[in-house]
Amino acid sequence: MDDEKPVIAVDGRLALQAERGFEGEYLNRLLTELGFMSRPYVIHVFGDLTADPEMLRRMRFIHPVDLLITPNFFTWEQMAFPQAVHGAAVVQGASLPWFIRRPSIALLFEVPDVAPSAYRRTMARRALSRSHWVVAVSEAVKESLVTGGVPQDRIIVVPPGVKAPNEAIRFSKEPRLVVEKPHQQLLQDALMQAGVDELSLEPLTQGDEDQTRAQLADALAFVTVSRNPRSSWYQLLAEAEGCPVVGPDAALPASNWAEAAAAIQRLTTEPDRLRQIVEQGLQHAQNNSWKKSAEMLDNLYRTALGIEASR
Repeated sequence: MDDEKPVIAVDGRLALQAERGFEGEYLNRLLTELGFMSRPYVIHVFGDLTADPEMLRRMRFIHPVDLLITPNFFTWEQMAFPQAVHGAAVVQGASLPWFIRRPSIALLFEVPDVAPSAYRRTMARRALSRSHWVVAVSEAVKESLVTGGVPQDRIIVVPPGVKAPNEAIRFSKEPRLVVEKPHQQLLQDALMQAGVDELSLEPLTQGDEDQTRAQLADALAFVTVSRNPRSSWYQLLAEAEGCPVVGPDAALPASNWAEAAAAIQRLTTEPDRLRQIVEQGLQHAQNNSWKKSAEMLDNLYRTALGIEASR
């Protein structure tokens, strides 16, 4: 490690998991992209013993990585991480390390009020009150933070990206719809009421980017009525595979399940629209790469370190 360069210590536990899901994949892809960029600082990744050996090997190819041992996932935040990052210039963590007294950046996948546990809600609130900057993964998260009183100039939106869109798109689609598992029955009921019964429903595999894209390829549509960051990322993955999207901000707009069923019905009866929708989605995916997101994060790190932003 170059001792003359400042260090950014990253809580990389989620990025080192074999089954990463949205949060882990987001952090993993950004760390990977940053690893291949020219940077005037060092990124030091910290994990624990839950790290997957293959993910660990890949990450160590581009960043220094240390595994820290504590009794459980939660005491790691309170015991190992603060001591390990002694001397680091900036700390950024998916687990919201509010206790770090040096310049810090909190990464928020959700706003405190909707965090899944009281512990996560408490940690998120403390992160917001003590961090110098907050990375929000979507404009919706930023809007919620601003509404909650967080100054806009402390919030940087770094949206998720996708790898390059599939170049072997097929316009003949399978008669199946992909939907997030908690919403499967709601969509099924709406389709029955609309008289659409010739399509099969498949719960989305919430794995890494490659796994999810493989499932979405050749599906008739990905269907969602949610604007949360995870659903928005799935929409982007679908578009990168040439899979039409039915959703609030999609080419086939729908803000509730009845509207979604009506949009699907139109899609099955107006096949000429499919090519236009697919091409529009591919263009949207092309404009949302992981590299662009990593450049946003790089500029924030440089700002935090007092280094001129990259061009």
